[in-house]
Amino acid sequence: MTNQGSSIFSFQSQLVSVSRLSGEKKPARNHRMPGVPRDYGSSLAVLQYLRETGGYRMACEIRAQTQRSRAAVSWALIFLRRIGLIETVPDLVRNSRYLRYRSKM
Repeated sequence: MTNQGSSIFSFQSQLVSVSRLSGEKKPARNHRMPGVPRDYGSSLAVLQYLRETGGYRMACEIRAQTQRSRAAVSWALIFLRRIGLIETVPDLVRNSRYLRYRSKM
C-alpha cells in the first residue's frame, strides 16, 4: 500500500498545484470581431465566392468551392452574417434549421 502523503494524486499536492497556477494570468485572445474581414482569411474567401456566384448556396457548396475547413467556413458565415454582408433563408429542401447563404452585394 502506498503512503497517501507521497502520492502525486493526493489532495495536498493538488492544492499546491492550483495555488501555483492561480497567480498566473492567461494572455487575452484577440478575436478581431469589429466588423471588417481580414485580407487573407476564410471570411473574405467565402464572401468573394458568394459574390461571384450570386445565388443562394449551401454551406457544403461553399466549403467545396473555397477549399476551407468546415470550422473555418462555419465561423466565416457566422461572422459575415453578424456584420450584415450576407443574408440567409431556410433550406426548404432539407430542413428549415439548415440555411442557404447569399451575398447582399
